[in-house]
Amino acid sequence: MIYSRIEPCGHDPSVVPAITRLLETVGTPDFEHSIKSILSLCASVGEYIAFVRRTDEKVPYIVMSASECGGSARRAEAYRARYFRYDPINRLLDRSTPTGIYIARVKSEEILQSDYRQTCYVRPGFIEKLTLASNEKTPVVLSVFPKNHRVEFQRDEVERLSNIGQILLSVIKVHSRMTAGVTRTRRLTAEDVEVRLRANFPDLSGREVAVCARSLLGSTAEGIANDLGIKQTSVLTYRRRAYDRLNISSVHQLSTMLIQ
Repeated sequence: MIYSRIEPCGHDPSVVPAITRLLETVGTPDFEHSIKSILSLCASVGEYIAFVRRTDEKVPYIVMSASECGGSARRAEAYRARYFRYDPINRLLDRSTPTGIYIARVKSEEILQSDYRQTCYVRPGFIEKLTLASNEKTPVVLSVFPKNHRVEFQRDEVERLSNIGQILLSVIKVHSRMTAGVTRTRRLTAEDVEVRLRANFPDLSGREVAVCARSLLGSTAEGIANDLGIKQTSVLTYRRRAYDRLNISSVHQLSTMLIQ
């Protein structure tokens, strides 16, 4: 991993309107669109993920993620739940590293954990990611992947992202604080739970995931059957198969596994 500390510097005048828009949308649903817009002005970005590392949590809190090739939510959840600990950028977040803003380039071959490399690099077709990281009391990280698969970021793209790194990370931190309560109080959907299940238990089939997600939300076999358009007996079959794969016998055990 190649990294360097970012020093405060001037912004490219061409991105000033985008920065203004970014500040105007902090704490609103339009913020993610503003982030995407400003990133596109700086580099050819195909996917990004932003997270904060809170002191009372062992895993990062995902602020946002998006991808042009789809599947970013699934990869972000897998990264949060299983792969974060294997990311070389953790060296930048360590207390032994001087406090500051850093930019790092991580190549796919530097990822030693094979499942992590396959899920977040090889399958979506990325050969590197560029990470902006602040290792202050509440670390903030923004990672971007190149739009053109199997192509690295150009030097001028890295420079432009570096120039706005400090303001991007600061604004993302404020946005996460403003929206954290909203996120926690939003009603959980079956799709939300499915993302978590796929990330944590990749061996489950699509139908097993769908049935288990609705079971976790308290739906009856009849309700699940109506929602998925299948027979109640099929619901019971898919749920039993899932439990057998996970070596459990109840939805309570499943929920416990999911939050560990």
